[in-house]
Amino acid sequence: MPIIKNEPFHKYLKAMFIDFALIIIGYLLGSIPSAYVVARLAKGIDIRDYGSKSTTGANAARVLGFKLGFTAGMFDIIKGVIATLIAVLVIDSSIYDSSDALFEKNVLIALIGFAAIVGHCFSIYINFSGGKGAATFLGVLLVFSPWTALAIFVTWWVVIGVTRHTSLGNLVMVWISLLTLMFVHDFDFGHTLLGILMVPFIYYTHRANVVRLLKGEERKLGKKVKLDETAATEEPVASEEE
Repeated sequence: MPIIKNEPFHKYLKAMFIDFALIIIGYLLGSIPSAYVVARLAKGIDIRDYGSKSTTGANAARVLGFKLGFTAGMFDIIKGVIATLIAVLVIDSSIYDSSDALFEKNVLIALIGFAAIVGHCFSIYINFSGGKGAATFLGVLLVFSPWTALAIFVTWWVVIGVTRHTSLGNLVMVWISLLTLMFVHDFDFGHTLLGILMVPFIYYTHRANVVRLLKGEERKLGKKVKLDETAATEEPVASEEE
C-alpha cells in the first residue's frame, strides 16, 4: 500500500495537523525518563551518574535494586502502550477522517510508536539522553502487534537466560520482531516499516555493546553497582550496556 494517498493537498490539512500532533505527543510521552524519575524519588540521585549512566530498567535494577528497576522498566513499557493506544483511539474516532489522511493508518501508528521509542532514547526532558529503546518498543508492540510482542519477549528472556547479556537479548529480538511483523501481518507496509526502522535504530543505540560483545568484555546482568560509584569510575553512557 502507498505511504501517502493520492488526494488533493488541501484535503490533508486537518489530518496533517492531527498526524504530526500525534507524532509529537508520542515523542513527548516516550521522553518521560522513568528510571531517572524513580531514582530521584526513591534515592535522591541522578541515575545517569551511576552504572551505565543510562535511564534503562536494567541500569535501574543494577543501581537501585530489582524492585525499583522493575518499576522503571514497567513504566518504560507502559509509556509505549499509552502512546500507541492514544494513536489508535484518535485514528478510529470521529474527529479523524481517514479518507483524507496523509498516511495510511498502520503507517501512522508505526511512526507514532517509533517517535515514542526515539523519545525514550533521546529525551527532551534530560538533555536528549535516555535508554536503549527495547522496553518502549515492547510497549508499542503490545498494542500494534501483540504476537510480535510475545515473540520478542520470549526471545529476550531465552537469550538473557543463556548469556546473561541484556544487550545481546535486544540485538537478537529486534531481528525476530522484523520477521514477525512482516509474516504475521502479511507484509503490511506499516508493520514492516516499524520493523525496518527498529533494526538499525537498536543497533545504533547498542553500537558500543556490539564492540564489547565481540571482545568478550560485555557486562552481565546481575552485577550490582554501588551508589558511591561516580562518573569518574565509569565509561561514557554510549559505551555501556542497557
